[in-house]
Amino acid sequence: MNVARLSRLRLFGALGFLLRSAALGFLGAPGWRELVVPLLVYTLLSALVSFRPPGFRPARLMPIFDVLAVYGLQAVSLPASPFPAGVAGWSLGIFVLLVLLAAMTLKPRLIYAVATLAFVCECLLQRAAGVSWGAVGASACVLSLAAAATVTLMRQTSGLVEHLAGAQRESQALADLLGAQLKASQMALSEATPPGAALAAPEVNAPAAPEASETDAAGLSILIVEDEVHLLSALERTFGARHRITTAGSGNEALAVFEKGERFDVILSDLVMHDGTGMELHEQLTALAPDQADRMLFWSGGAPGESARSFVAAMADRALKKGVPLAQVEASFHRIVGAQGRHR
Repeated sequence: MNVARLSRLRLFGALGFLLRSAALGFLGAPGWRELVVPLLVYTLLSALVSFRPPGFRPARLMPIFDVLAVYGLQAVSLPASPFPAGVAGWSLGIFVLLVLLAAMTLKPRLIYAVATLAFVCECLLQRAAGVSWGAVGASACVLSLAAAATVTLMRQTSGLVEHLAGAQRESQALADLLGAQLKASQMALSEATPPGAALAAPEVNAPAAPEASETDAAGLSILIVEDEVHLLSALERTFGARHRITTAGSGNEALAVFEKGERFDVILSDLVMHDGTGMELHEQLTALAPDQADRMLFWSGGAPGESARSFVAAMADRALKKGVPLAQVEASFHRIVGAQGRHR
C-alpha cells in the first residue's frame, strides 16, 4: 500500500515538473528546454511503475532511481545555469526530500541506501559547481541526520501502529469473551428454570418476598467508563439486563456526568484511557464527591508506567483484570455495595 502511494506521488510530481519545464522552455527561459526530454522519460517510467501489475518487484527500488534521475536532471542543467553552486545547493533539498519519501517503503536499509547514493550524487554536483570540500562535508552531515531521523520516526510510528493494533485485537477478544460469558449465563439460567415456571401464578396466601438487602447487587445504578467503543457496548449489554447502566467514553466524559449531579452505586472504570485516566477520575472525584470515589472499581489489561502500577497496588482490593469471569465482577459490585451501602 505504501509503495503504491509513493508511486502515485512520484507520478504527480514528475508530471508537474514536466509541465513546468515545458512551459518555461516554450517561453524561452534558459536551461529549461533541455530538461523536457529527460523529464518526459522519467514521467513515462513513473506511470509504468504506478500502474504496474501486482508483484512488480522493481517498483520497490524506484527510490534509488529517483536519486539518479534528480542527479541526471541537475547535471544537465548545471552547465547552462548562471549560478551552478545554487543548482547544486538546491539539489540538496531535493535529496533530503527523497530520503523522507523513502520512509514510505518502511525499509530502513533502503532509506540508508537512498541517503548514501544521494550524498554521492550531491558530492559530484557540488564539486562540478566548484563548491568547497567543507560544504560537501556539511551536505554529508545533513543527509546522514535526515536518514537517521527518518528511520527513527518510521520505527516509532510502526511501533505505535503495532501497539494500537494489538490493543484493538485485545479489546475485541475481551468483548467476544464477555459476549460468550453472557450467552453461557443466559443458557444456564434457561436450563435451570423449570418448563412453565414463568407462567405459574403465585398463590394468594403465599408469603411475601423478603426485602432486598443493602448488599443485594440486583438493580444497581452503575457507571461504566471505557474508551473502547465495542468493549463499552459489550459491557452495557452484559450488565444492562440486571442493572441500570450509564456509560462514559473517557474519564473527562465521566467527570462531566458527576458535575451534573448524577451519582451511582458503583463505578467501573478502565484504568488507562486517552482522554482522562481512571487514576485522574479517582483524584477528581475525591475532591468533588468522596463517596463516589470510594465506590470505584478499576479494571485494565495492564498497568503501563510506574505510577499506574503503584496506583493498582494501592487499590488492590478494587482492581480487576480485564477478562475475569462475570461472576467475579458481580461479586465486586456486591462487595462495594456491602461496604458503602446503596447510594441515596
